[in-house]
Amino acid sequence: MQIMLRLVGFGDNAGSGFPTILEVWKSEGWIEPLLIEDTNLNQVTFVMKMEKESDEELAEKSADSKNMNRSDLSARHKQILTNMDIGVEYSTEQIAEKIGLKGPRTRQLLNELVNKELLACVGTTKRRRYIKTVD
Repeated sequence: MQIMLRLVGFGDNAGSGFPTILEVWKSEGWIEPLLIEDTNLNQVTFVMKMEKESDEELAEKSADSKNMNRSDLSARHKQILTNMDIGVEYSTEQIAEKIGLKGPRTRQLLNELVNKELLACVGTTKRRRYIKTVD
């Protein structure tokens, strides 16, 4: 699958192709890709529908995410958000230094905040930067 994704421009041999696909699908408003694992056949099916989500589904997701985004933040998540200014780009290393954690754990926390739509990320792999989007 990695070779196929690389051939169509979504992979770069660094494992970052799958998140790129998810970002594109989300930005286009298409139905989220689905991974289906079949352990009996030892295979994985990747379903990628290029269909727009209905307005009702989008409104429901938006309402759910806004309610849940703030309620399930850990102390570390809150620490990251308080150390960032809105609209300023930060690298993983800069945030890690401010909160006193190592890079991999900080990157995981930052990605969780991106998934909660509290941060936006710009760039890929080594040049990735995070921007605080809400206060």
